[in-house]
Amino acid sequence: MLKKTVVRQSAIPILGIGAVWLLYGLIFPLYRPWHLLFPILLSIGAFLILKKIFPGRSITVEVPETTGNEALDAMILEGKQALKKIRDLNRAIPDEKLSAQMDEMEDLTGKIFETVREDPGKLPQIRRFMNYYLPTTLKLLEQYSVLQDRAKQSGNVSQALGKIEGAMDTILSAFRRQLDGLYQKEVVDITADVQVLEQMLASQDWNTKEKTQTK
Repeated sequence: MLKKTVVRQSAIPILGIGAVWLLYGLIFPLYRPWHLLFPILLSIGAFLILKKIFPGRSITVEVPETTGNEALDAMILEGKQALKKIRDLNRAIPDEKLSAQMDEMEDLTGKIFETVREDPGKLPQIRRFMNYYLPTTLKLLEQYSVLQDRAKQSGNVSQALGKIEGAMDTILSAFRRQLDGLYQKEVVDITADVQVLEQMLASQDWNTKEKTQTK
């Protein structure tokens, strides 16, 4: 959410206009067109005076962050929700090793979504990550959070939690590959540019040596 300061106008100036017409109508006639002129002037005066006395107040409100790209906006929202869930689960799971892994998971996930936000053209590259890898991981961690207190009471539960703990290294490795994959095009472009530059420099160096030898 983005924070925005807006001015909330007071309703008193509008109510003042109504009060002017009500009081004037109770005292003076309003059945001829020219009878309306004076209450109109009174209404304007009352509105301006009350507007100055009651100018409204500034308040800070939260407005949805939008980019104009519906798919990207949905990704940003889903990303924020996922990061919040990771943090909530991390607080609920006291295991130090798993907590540290979840810290890294949150960092990687945040970088993945931020990279796509900066370059929406990469959005198709994280479809599987968003639709399967991330929600499945969150589901496993939710189950861990719910069952962790029962591990001592049940061998099956303890074994299931151990499998989740054992899978975290593999999961984090997949998250790292997902982030690295988002920069694959840039890496290829840089590598190609470096190779071309090295070839040009090598050719220039060779031509320089050739001219020196000729002299």
